[in-house]
Amino acid sequence: MGYPTANLSIRNGGVIPAHGVYLCTVDTGRREYYGITNIGTRPTFEDGEETNCETFLFNFNGDLYGKEIRVSLLRFLRAERKFNSAEELEKQIDLDIRHAKIYM
Repeated sequence: MGYPTANLSIRNGGVIPAHGVYLCTVDTGRREYYGITNIGTRPTFEDGEETNCETFLFNFNGDLYGKEIRVSLLRFLRAERKFNSAEELEKQIDLDIRHAKIYM
């Protein structure tokens, strides 16, 4: 969809925040970035009931595969919801990014 994300595992026994989109910071071990994180079940794509954590880093160009990163949730932006199409979701992600940058 044009937004590469770090797809993170949620540790067993960990606390899962409310499903939705958050402004976050991401510590890659070398630098800290702002971004947005979606926590939820990806209802637009009907991927099942497993909770996913996907993070898009602003101004990041690199590879995080196999790397350990720390995501800190700063502000709840909106609740998870199902969109009628991937295009509608993409428009909402654009709005989420603009909304998140207000708080940076």
